[in-house]
Amino acid sequence: MTDEDVSKSKQTETEWLLQLRSQIDDIDQHLLALVKKRQQLSAEVAQAKPKGSPIFRPGREHSLLTRLSGLAESIPVPLVSALWRALMSASITTQKPNFTVGYMMASAGAAAQFSAGMMLLKQCNNATAGCDALASGAVDIMLLDDKGLSEVLHRLGPDTSIYITAILPMVRSEGVPVSVWCLASSLPDRSAQDNAIFVEGKTGRIALIQVSEYQDIPVHPNTAFIFAGYVAGTAFTTSIPVLAS
Repeated sequence: MTDEDVSKSKQTETEWLLQLRSQIDDIDQHLLALVKKRQQLSAEVAQAKPKGSPIFRPGREHSLLTRLSGLAESIPVPLVSALWRALMSASITTQKPNFTVGYMMASAGAAAQFSAGMMLLKQCNNATAGCDALASGAVDIMLLDDKGLSEVLHRLGPDTSIYITAILPMVRSEGVPVSVWCLASSLPDRSAQDNAIFVEGKTGRIALIQVSEYQDIPVHPNTAFIFAGYVAGTAFTTSIPVLAS
């Protein structure tokens, strides 16, 4: 191959790279336009919602992430989750700019990921302080690891209006345990398939019963267990002792 041939080959490769990068630039512009449109629609949703409607809807988020992950094909599921986590968090802050995520040191990483740099964050010294912050309205949700949750099981349920409303990660491969529990001061919207969660504060045990959105709040056959919330999706595993339903 002559020097001239090498030069032409390099020129062709350079032109091809420039074309590819130009296509990526075009896609980025289209994506940005779509994100702007999504944010506009989120603002319209905020206006259309009845006063007092929930801002964070874990059931809808779980359904969306599950559906998109199933359509991802060659796209890594973590990429899909990260992209839409940022979009959903942006939507939440569009509807409530001061939406605040409470966390402990052990759940700081999850709080940062959930907020995607757009929500207010409030660190609590312990799980009890986190429940107090929920009860007072200082935070909108509280993220706890297993240890933190075990310390406040007695604070959960209808008597205190503090509930488990979601788990993170929302979309997990089979066998992947729950890493973070999301607490809120009101029950989440019901989904087509929920895990009703019951806790027994004295022993630290948790029981799961799968229910549909058409069922009323279920009662556990063991009266020592108190209803503590709903989590959308299929049954999950956790390192906290779980009773067979």
